[in-house]
Amino acid sequence: MTAALLTDVPVEPLLPANRGTRKDYYRKDAKLNGAVWHLNDQFKEYLFVDWRKLGINHRGLVEATADFMVDRILSSSASNVMGHYRAICKLQNLMAFQTWLNSPSGADRGDLDQEWFHEARATGKWNKGDLSHARRWFVFCSKQEGSGVSPAAGRALGRIAIGWNPKAVAVLTNDPKEGPLDDAETTALLQALLAARAERSIDIAGIAATWLCIILGPNPRHLAFLREEDFRRVDGRHSELSIPRIKGKDAPGRTEFRRRKLDEFAAKLIEDLIAENALRRGLKPWEDETLGLALFARRSPRKQVLGRPQHSYAMHMTPTGISKLVSEVVTALEIHSPRTGKQLEATPRRFRYTFATRLLREGASLEVIRDLLDHTSKETVAAYLNLRGDIIEKLDAVLDLELAPVAQAFMGTLVVDESEAQRGNTRTSRIFALDRDTKAAESVGSCGSFSFCGLAAPGACYTCVKFQPWIDGPHHIVLDNLLKERAERKDRGLNGRLISMNDHTILAVADVVKRCAEVKGALSPLLSCENVLEHTEGGET
Repeated sequence: MTAALLTDVPVEPLLPANRGTRKDYYRKDAKLNGAVWHLNDQFKEYLFVDWRKLGINHRGLVEATADFMVDRILSSSASNVMGHYRAICKLQNLMAFQTWLNSPSGADRGDLDQEWFHEARATGKWNKGDLSHARRWFVFCSKQEGSGVSPAAGRALGRIAIGWNPKAVAVLTNDPKEGPLDDAETTALLQALLAARAERSIDIAGIAATWLCIILGPNPRHLAFLREEDFRRVDGRHSELSIPRIKGKDAPGRTEFRRRKLDEFAAKLIEDLIAENALRRGLKPWEDETLGLALFARRSPRKQVLGRPQHSYAMHMTPTGISKLVSEVVTALEIHSPRTGKQLEATPRRFRYTFATRLLREGASLEVIRDLLDHTSKETVAAYLNLRGDIIEKLDAVLDLELAPVAQAFMGTLVVDESEAQRGNTRTSRIFALDRDTKAAESVGSCGSFSFCGLAAPGACYTCVKFQPWIDGPHHIVLDNLLKERAERKDRGLNGRLISMNDHTILAVADVVKRCAEVKGALSPLLSCENVLEHTEGGET
């Protein structure tokens, strides 16, 4: 119920006293006076606190709220400030709050208690974030003299548990839609990205952003701050990327960096992206050379920030734009999750969860995880603690060879024989498999690449987009070798990750075996579930 329904006398909102100009969270000047306080942010142009929309007619509460907003502006991001502001604005829709505002002024009004909170939670329209923001405001105001907020109510409300936030729930429950990706999903995604780059089917900026999200687990804001100068090769060989820190004292974004090593594919992606950016600038020269050379660049500058504190970031994609770009790439790859059987959907947030849980699984401490994720406190990553015993080091037990195609591990092209293969007329294109029993080498397919790749044939070939397996090739030899190697690692008592390290390759080879058998009109006995279970005792596939 709104204020208009509660009283015929409209609430006349009061404006707080002038708080002057202060250095905010980003160490930029924030003018805290008047009816509207404008907030600074490198990527969001129109963030402000409009005191007229709060509708508070109690002088003490207005001043206490102003002190609270100043505290938020100095200690947290503009987005965090806006989250609290919007939650406070929602109080106007609560009968308990409006009844107090419209009660007689002076001593007869009484103190504002926590009844509004119970009403907000009971309506079901307030999410946990809004409840948490409003509670923080209420507890803060309860400690300010003359605020009109009951100190006892503030202490009582501070002890009420609101519940876990969506992030913790998604991570701890390993949610298949919002939580971390499993190994099969991650590997399938990496293979699809490799194929998309080889085929030039997806814009390089999207592939680069998605690849970095997988291997580094950044916040979209990290990627949005990146500039071409942040990439370099050490001694002309080893590559690294300087990631701008974005939390706490490093909130301005490009004042302190964390160096992260890159794999060669990521390095080449970034070099190609920088070259493409330079080509685009050459075709359409910038009129303003004071703009930063963003790694993930826009086609044109954001006019809204030109001449403002965010001026140098006008050509940077925003964090929202980065998130959208990555989500669209994952959708375009059309990967089906072995867990759900549905098309995989992923955002930078999911990749961040995946990165953190993988670090934890591999024995990293919370301090290391905190540093790599650029969190300011260990408590922020505490949600990952309970995953230590829950991480599954193997593929899902029901994912047998009959479901191998769902994993989309095989990325190549099946051909009848060598005569149909690209480069089939070149004997050096042949891929051989060694039978462990007979020690004989037999051809299983052709390599369509015109350059040396350095991958370990034949196993790695089955997950390569350039591989062309022959229908009559003895692929069962490769499959049998991989399954035997897996069983041997298990017998030696190695940990689950080492046991399952080639599971994705096994699925790729199994997919080829199945496809060849179907083409030849007879299913191979290797495709039976009994055979799989024989080699994957204990539910490991």
